[in-house]
Amino acid sequence: MKYAELAQKIVDFLGGKSNIRQVTHCATRLRFIVKDEAIINEEAIKQLSGVLELNKRMGEIQVVIGNEVQSVFYAVNQIVGEHKESSEKVQKKETLSPWLLIRLQEFLLQFYQHCAAVQCYRLYWLCLPRSTG
Repeated sequence: MKYAELAQKIVDFLGGKSNIRQVTHCATRLRFIVKDEAIINEEAIKQLSGVLELNKRMGEIQVVIGNEVQSVFYAVNQIVGEHKESSEKVQKKETLSPWLLIRLQEFLLQFYQHCAAVQCYRLYWLCLPRSTG
């Protein structure tokens, strides 16, 4: 399947050009932020020749393309328009908040594990037999 044809089908199954708010890409994936996830035809996208996988993560639709992602991204941009923001700007803007939440969760988990370890050590210390003498 040619890149332009694949791009058109992906855009159509995502609900059309008007449903796509932003499009970016990484090394192997097209990353879409859409206005309404309810109108996406996920199964149809997964069945497309050239699409390896489809994931939803943190409000983002990720269409795994593989090594040809840049060519498909260029074709998608031809359809939806160049006015969509670049990959770096969108990732920084859209993932700042979830990134912060993930880091906060990791910190709290490590803090809790540390507190639990200290408590276990204290209990162990209290349970040691004392020598009298």
